[in-house]
Amino acid sequence: MNRFTCAGWVRKAGLKGRGKRGSGPHPGRDEFFELREAGVSRREAARAVGVHARTAKDWDVGIRKSGSRRFYPDGQVVDYKRGVTTFHAP
Repeated sequence: MNRFTCAGWVRKAGLKGRGKRGSGPHPGRDEFFELREAGVSRREAARAVGVHARTAKDWDVGIRKSGSRRFYPDGQVVDYKRGVTTFHAP
């Protein structure tokens, strides 16, 4: 059976798959914010939870990432794959 056909049947039945493995928020994100609230530097908190300093900066500033795009809190969206910057209502 074709896997795409089966996936369509599952959707029509109202069921959900488990999603991609590894998707969802980083498991150390909450711990990172707890450390930051406790006064730990961004670099040390990033090292403690195992993320890159750039990721830690994005978390602090409120930037979200999806695929090859970055969503800034002011509504700016940067798509690195297409090389386009757009603005949407925040």
